[in-house]
Amino acid sequence: MTMMTRLAGLAAAALICTTAGAGAARAADDFWSGTRKAPAARAEPAPAAAAKAPTLADLAAAEQAVVDVWTRLPFEPRRAMFVREKAEVFGGYDARPTSVFTQGETLLSYIEPAGYGWKPVGSDTVEFGITADFEILDRAGKVLAGQKGLLNSRLVSHAKNREFFINLSMSLDGAPPGDYVLAYILTDAATGRTTRVEQPFTLRAGTAKADPAAVSPPPAPGRG
Repeated sequence: MTMMTRLAGLAAAALICTTAGAGAARAADDFWSGTRKAPAARAEPAPAAAAKAPTLADLAAAEQAVVDVWTRLPFEPRRAMFVREKAEVFGGYDARPTSVFTQGETLLSYIEPAGYGWKPVGSDTVEFGITADFEILDRAGKVLAGQKGLLNSRLVSHAKNREFFINLSMSLDGAPPGDYVLAYILTDAATGRTTRVEQPFTLRAGTAKADPAAVSPPPAPGRG
């Protein structure tokens, strides 16, 4: 490579650096002088609209929808079970783990009827309630004992209450050991519809011991 070629290469490199440097200087001058436009700001997405809080009118509409479904239900229990003690409030049951009882032991039942009606009484109140009969049957279906009008529970309210329950107790003193069925026949006081609740159980020989948990609290008015 001749000296002349080397000099030409150096001159070209110097020209490139000078041109690049001048371009950068002009860009800086344009920015600080205000003639160069700043990059456009990126648009932020709009915040989502806050959900509208429900109102009491919304609650009233939802409750009326539930009442409309309720009135089309069959009259039947949604819960029925033997329990350790009488419930004091709706849903406050303590289910008994077994349906085997010792002779002399009281059978306590908790029942939540559903689909009952409300009968208007007065200008802005309704009455609802349940009457109950019972039968004791053997496993073959033979009726061994029974009674009409065991319970007559009625309530009056300004609301169409759906949280309604009944406590029922049954003593079978003198019954021999064996397999039985306890049947409660419930009648809706407002509509006259009936439903049958059957609870199979077994009596075993022995003497029932006093169980503090089985002591019943005073019954709620009209709830057995």
